[in-house]
Amino acid sequence: MWLTLISLAHAGWTQPAGHHYVKVGGRAIPGSLTAPATKASPPELRGGVGLELERYLDLAFEVYGEYGLTDTWTGVVKAMPLGWSKLGDNRTLYTGPIQFGLRRALLQGRHNVSLQADLGYTPNVGDVDLMDAPLVVDGVSYKYIPAESGAHADLILGYGTAFKDFWFKAELGASSWSNPRIDPAILGEVQIGHVGRWGNRWMLALPFREHLGSQPVDNLAGGGQSEYLAIRVDYTVTFGDGFGVNSAMHLAAYVAGNEATGVVPVYLEHQGD
Repeated sequence: MWLTLISLAHAGWTQPAGHHYVKVGGRAIPGSLTAPATKASPPELRGGVGLELERYLDLAFEVYGEYGLTDTWTGVVKAMPLGWSKLGDNRTLYTGPIQFGLRRALLQGRHNVSLQADLGYTPNVGDVDLMDAPLVVDGVSYKYIPAESGAHADLILGYGTAFKDFWFKAELGASSWSNPRIDPAILGEVQIGHVGRWGNRWMLALPFREHLGSQPVDNLAGGGQSEYLAIRVDYTVTFGDGFGVNSAMHLAAYVAGNEATGVVPVYLEHQGD
């Protein structure tokens, strides 16, 4: 789940008053569950070498939206209202994080700076361990929980600029959860993109998340207490009237909490007034 929530499309920028950007779609995460990588694990255990477990499949529907309340204030919604996860013979429906936020423009023009505050909640739907028996590595008991419930708050500082047909954005923020199993975290993303002929877009992004506490990363599904440096290549084909179809390839340079499984996402987007 750590790579699947739709990334902020306009960090640093706000929507003009009355304009919107909406993105809806789904993603699939198929793979073979392996033993986790932890900072305390010996090299032979990192990345799950030699400890392949059961096959899994995780499907989810996602929604992302922005609306310009004024030229300097943008409302943001980001949600995973429905998912389905299967590990071996066990399966469950779940609801992922649902969050609402406000983005305030601090600087607009050639260089754009914004501050965004989000409040979210993950209901207790799918907060269940799908593993038949505990897996203990380095004294830590690992679980496979599709969605860890609880409230959370994020505060994100964003920067964005454009030059010719390219854009660059960076964001850095902090996240805190009410769930005692999830430590506060630093999160962010660096991104570069290009707008090509007919408005088609490609993007390379490096999102990351690092927890500040000392709790072990013990959810193999990747939700909650997950740490990563990811690589995402994104491409959007645009059509008339503001519509487009977006897909991406998600990989991981480093991950603790689940293995570096590729994600298969497809989204329909629309922007306009």
